[in-house]
Amino acid sequence: VRAYYDVIRALILSKRYDEAEHYCSRAIGRFGDQIDILAARTMIAFEKKEWKRVLEYGSLYLDQLERYRNGTGTSEMVHVATYGDAWKIYGWMGSANLKRGCTDEAERLFRRALESAKDRGAVSRHAGLALVSAGLLDSALPYLEHAYALAGKKKDSRVVEALFKIGITKGDRLRAARLRADALAMEDLSVSWCMELADFAARFGDIESALIFYSEVSKMDESNVEARLQAARLLLSQGWIEEMIGCCDRILQILALPRDISVTSFSDLADLFAGIADELRRKNIPGDGLAHLISAHIATLEGHGEPVREDRS
Repeated sequence: VRAYYDVIRALILSKRYDEAEHYCSRAIGRFGDQIDILAARTMIAFEKKEWKRVLEYGSLYLDQLERYRNGTGTSEMVHVATYGDAWKIYGWMGSANLKRGCTDEAERLFRRALESAKDRGAVSRHAGLALVSAGLLDSALPYLEHAYALAGKKKDSRVVEALFKIGITKGDRLRAARLRADALAMEDLSVSWCMELADFAARFGDIESALIFYSEVSKMDESNVEARLQAARLLLSQGWIEEMIGCCDRILQILALPRDISVTSFSDLADLFAGIADELRRKNIPGDGLAHLISAHIATLEGHGEPVREDRS
């Protein structure tokens, strides 16, 4: 049985799920519903998102495991590699119940997983992220905070992201700021992740976080026009015109456009962004639509308040 399980597990890790299932069937044909094979089938079903089968095989695993512990199992159960893995099964079954809309049962199984876990951080992470994906933020928060605390200095990026987004969604700016700092300190910080966090913050009105992440993108990728345009849009929304012109100046440099331009009115500024949009489209660089939106917005400001007094020459 152990030889079958080792082969099956290797196939699962290689994402060769159909082949793994084939060996599961062969093993069950020889040894019956052996615990390790049931654990493997539960894992395969989870990876393939076959939620009904996760619950079916997971329940069989737990039943057989209980029989083994009580000394009523069959002789084929002598070598059990997954004896201590009930917590994983509980976690997978909890997620499967969430996908099927059974929230209370999912949370009960997550609690069982936590009670029996060798790695409480892994269980808390799994449960928290699963509950977030189901939109159950209040239920997810204790699990995520537990996973965050257990991680020590080496924070998990997905946990940090989830807690950051919860902080923003709930208007908890202190939490958002703390998690923002953790995100920026990540060793695997990437342009795409920073853009995602910035866009999320902007969408929910956390202008400070959004601008910080867009700025980080600009530092990591000096030729990134999209981050600077998004920052310019936010600066415009706050009425921070001089700062916005600073973004615009860097974009002109990136696109090798003339910078000796006198900007003395909103109309001049609108024309400047219209020119940026045209150049982006000509060079087939993403962002021309956003630049046009910024230009159109600026055009509506002409005649309202003080004109822009900024000379780029």
